[in-house]
Amino acid sequence: MRTEIHYHPDITETNKRICNQYWLRESSKKPKFVHKTKAIAQEFGLTPYDVPIIIKENSRLVMVDCKCVSCGEPDVCHTRTDFIGFKAYENWECQDCREAEWQKQQLIRQQQQDAAERLRQAQVREFSDYINDYREGQLACITPVSELSGVHKLMIAAVIEILGEEDLERTISLRHNFSLPLSPLMVLDKIILSRLFELHALLLVPEESFDTVTILEDGELDIDYYQSTFEFAYSQSELTEIMIYAKSQKDIHALVIDPEFELLCKNIQLTECLSQLSNRADLNSLSPTFGAKTNGMLLACLEDLPVSDMHYIIYKAVENAAAYRQKPNITHTHASNSIVGGIERIFDKINSGAWHSTKAFRNASEPQSAISRMCFDYVFREEDCGFHSTLDELFEPYRHKAVVQKTNYTTLGDAQRTNYSISSTKFNTF
Repeated sequence: MRTEIHYHPDITETNKRICNQYWLRESSKKPKFVHKTKAIAQEFGLTPYDVPIIIKENSRLVMVDCKCVSCGEPDVCHTRTDFIGFKAYENWECQDCREAEWQKQQLIRQQQQDAAERLRQAQVREFSDYINDYREGQLACITPVSELSGVHKLMIAAVIEILGEEDLERTISLRHNFSLPLSPLMVLDKIILSRLFELHALLLVPEESFDTVTILEDGELDIDYYQSTFEFAYSQSELTEIMIYAKSQKDIHALVIDPEFELLCKNIQLTECLSQLSNRADLNSLSPTFGAKTNGMLLACLEDLPVSDMHYIIYKAVENAAAYRQKPNITHTHASNSIVGGIERIFDKINSGAWHSTKAFRNASEPQSAISRMCFDYVFREEDCGFHSTLDELFEPYRHKAVVQKTNYTTLGDAQRTNYSISSTKFNTF
């Protein structure tokens, strides 16, 4: 490695001699120095600590063959320690050039961030204009409280109870709900919120929607119901009226003949079972797949047995599948897929009288949901009756009377022009 000594312009002759002795090597190819630092200090009446200071202030050793790939300046050593530890790297770049490159990259990143922020602001403005127009359309289509169906009032009441802020102006998001669940399963939470949004009972909040709402090509909205917040379409007094309706004695007969109410109750009980099935499977490290087949099987079972019985059946089926997994040549998939068949077999044994039905208690980790309380407890005046009773057991005492009342009412008018069908918007199912 070829080297050169470069001196400070104002160096004295004495300091120059010190520097020459300090940097003098036995050979240009060897790093061994001729004079020891201690000997140099003694010769010039210095301490060994003074010598490196004089060297740094008055000279530097230039590495002639190691030049910066950017500016061409050679690398330098300020002390013997620097020289002994020196390694020549290909494509070496000096500190000044590295700093300049870092500053350049910082500037580019800042420019990119500024451009992205300008684009985002433009998108936000365009998005806000569209959402404000959409919201104006919602405000023009709000259904008066007096025209809301009983089912819709129950759904709104459940949302108020769990997601409503204290001032009853807006909701919090499902993501930030740490109280009781809105429904037994997230999929039903989203169905309830989307139904109320379609009814314009829940309104978009333009300034909070940019990151949770997507405008599709056809102009429709794709809403992330898990993270979105909404504004209630009704005043505090109207929302209070809805809560009073939901928690007070109401016309049960009208509800039990409403297909939408029955479908909502079925979905509540179905998701209670799906939630139990998912949780028990997770505890046993199993992963069954849920679809139309499983839903149909569980709904069929719920025609004859309450959710409490189904929880026990699900518990037994999952435990059996976990034990089955321990057998030779049985894979995780085989064991997971055996759960649904296990539920059917246990149900058939109970239904045929071969086994006695065993009711389970509600697990503390799966508390009763707000929509269950609204549709069961407050309607039928029994604690957690949707968990302990089948729909037939709850509905049957009111169905006959409701049909009689309806027939008597319709015969008061012109029978030829009376529409006996029940008109209701179908509740979304799975």
